[in-house]
Amino acid sequence: MKLNIIAVFLLFLTTAASAQQGLVSGVVQHEKQALAGANVYWKGTTVGTTTNAEGRFSLPDSSAYTVLVVSFVGYLTLEIPKSEIQNPLVIELEPDQTLGEVTIEGHRSGKEILSMEPLLLERLGQKELKKAACCNLSESFETNASVDVNFADAITGARKVRMLGLDGVYSLITIENMPDVRGLASSFGLSAIPGPWIQSIQLAKGVGSVVNGYESITGQINVELMKPHSAPRFHFNGYSNSMGRFETSLNGQFRVSDKLNTLVMFHTNSMDRSIDANEDGFLDVPRQNQVTLTNRWMYYNDKIESQFGVELLAERRLGGQMGYTPMQEHNMLNPWGMNVRQNRLKAYAKLGFLPNDEHPKRSLGIINKFSYYNQDAVYGLKFYDGTNNYWYTNVIFQDEVINRNHLIKAGAGFFIDKYVEKLDDQLNQYQINRARTEQSAGVFAEYTYHPNVRFTSIIGGRLDYHNLFGAFVTPRLHLRYKLRRNLTWRYTGGSGRRTPNMLVDNSRVMVSSRTIVIPTKLIQEKAWNTGTSLVWDVLLSGREGSITLDAYHTEFVNMMVMDMDASAQTLSFYNLNGRSFASVAQIEVNYELLRGLDVRASYKIQDVKTTYSSGQLRSLPFVAKNKWLLNAAYNTPNRMWGFDATALRTNPGRIAATVNNPDFEMPCAFWRFNAQITFRYNGLEIYTGGENLSGFKQKNPIISAQSPFDPSFDAANVWAPIYGRMVYLGVRYTHF
Repeated sequence: MKLNIIAVFLLFLTTAASAQQGLVSGVVQHEKQALAGANVYWKGTTVGTTTNAEGRFSLPDSSAYTVLVVSFVGYLTLEIPKSEIQNPLVIELEPDQTLGEVTIEGHRSGKEILSMEPLLLERLGQKELKKAACCNLSESFETNASVDVNFADAITGARKVRMLGLDGVYSLITIENMPDVRGLASSFGLSAIPGPWIQSIQLAKGVGSVVNGYESITGQINVELMKPHSAPRFHFNGYSNSMGRFETSLNGQFRVSDKLNTLVMFHTNSMDRSIDANEDGFLDVPRQNQVTLTNRWMYYNDKIESQFGVELLAERRLGGQMGYTPMQEHNMLNPWGMNVRQNRLKAYAKLGFLPNDEHPKRSLGIINKFSYYNQDAVYGLKFYDGTNNYWYTNVIFQDEVINRNHLIKAGAGFFIDKYVEKLDDQLNQYQINRARTEQSAGVFAEYTYHPNVRFTSIIGGRLDYHNLFGAFVTPRLHLRYKLRRNLTWRYTGGSGRRTPNMLVDNSRVMVSSRTIVIPTKLIQEKAWNTGTSLVWDVLLSGREGSITLDAYHTEFVNMMVMDMDASAQTLSFYNLNGRSFASVAQIEVNYELLRGLDVRASYKIQDVKTTYSSGQLRSLPFVAKNKWLLNAAYNTPNRMWGFDATALRTNPGRIAATVNNPDFEMPCAFWRFNAQITFRYNGLEIYTGGENLSGFKQKNPIISAQSPFDPSFDAANVWAPIYGRMVYLGVRYTHF
């Protein structure tokens, strides 16, 4: 309660102060139709932003700024002298007639592939994210085929993402290119990033840049949060659903001076209702209370840019059998219960020395980040306590060499990652105590050759020394070539590494009666990833579309294998002895079928296998064999109404081979349907919708739910939704 009062007080000060400060704000449109994603910036500076889904923007003003520049693909760039600016601006862009006689509609999809990037990089903007409620990061991929999101088990409510057929721990998840959802925080970290805080998400398939470290194997999910200099002055989001979940977000931005801006964001998430729709005696969704508060600052002038901020998270989850209370004595005579408390503190500081007229490509960036995370939890008769302290530093220098066609990035990075974990399993009468401190320092270099608009190559490598695993090299290569004006080929290849965390990487270890067996020697996981893609941009009847085909293959040199097949009473972890790989291919079509009507269709097929201790190469459990996604989004010409619908067909993979309970429903293909209607008026948005409208759910996902302390108890074999239809209602208000 004290934290809530402080947050509201800070937000009040923020909003009051911002009302006294002047910003340049307005809307960018063509023939009264909003242009989402248009670039708006002060000429000769790095101070800029992009318009949101309603075409609106907000920028800090300064006496040093003289010309406002507005640009958008397919339209003439507009320069507005400072003397002609009157708030609020209504900026009308005109089509670029040099493109020929083709008429370009005033439209941009909420999802776009950045055409000049050597990596296959997708950008999900506000327009795309608002197609669903998107209460947190884990719920932001409902309309995206590249990322799969599933419940990790039937009790904790934790969600797991998958890219290229592999668990999200093999992807580098960052916030503004700083490592974030990692370490012990990875178990519940995806739900700790509120959706209303997110400005955009960038998805890069395959190994990423060496600049960001060696951990990216299957891709990178980079989240861009609202910025202190461009966020709305005030934003409110309220959400509730039929299951009793309530969420509130309050954001306030103000300008301290011409060069200093700050942003306060506050978020609460509560779920106090006890639901047991399948009457197995266990809560379908855990009760939960979460509070998150962040304060972000940004200072900038012609020579430097500095960002710094702090974030606090406190969360509690209660689940398990109906009637469980955290104050009870934990024994086999009382209900099986889950009680998870997690706290996290994050702080970061960025300092950038900007390019100048003499050296337009030269820059230097210094990034520092610290995070503290603690989880204190009870899972039945398993008692877990884990603490993770993490420090990260990265220094990046960039400049052109020879001429502007040659760019070099070089720098050095360092991190300290300290873990202390204790698991006391009073049911099986054993303890696991693990403590380690990882220290890694490395240097990197990345050379970009860009002779013309058709070709780009990036060759990169880094050399790291790890206190536990010694020295190793990470090479990477990225190529982009325009075969035709509207046909782009890409290739990516390289290696990546990560240190496994058996207990938190796999929440399944906590929600079953299995005995956990872990290796005495910890070895880093290492894999090679290669991939290729073709993107064909089409223009039919004056409307844009795209066809994307991509295929990626990941081959492990070493992997921490989780074995649920050897025995129904054990969950074994061991280092790979044999082959392990993941092959994924996907095709996606995007097109504006009618004015204001976007349609998307995609199909993905996956083959993911691992060699187990039996010597058998088998499919990895819980990995879907294939997946269809169909999405349609329509906005009325005045953008007052928006309609979104998504259909997903999943053909789930296998479950543990030891499951032989006759009451357990075996995996089968299923459909899910989501829909949403949005009403917009000025800065107000009212949205209502439903998820899993088909009502399909996995029956009795918990094995031996009536005997949770029996050796056969297992809540880890989840392959489909565990609850049926859910409807929701929300309201957003934004003031620029």
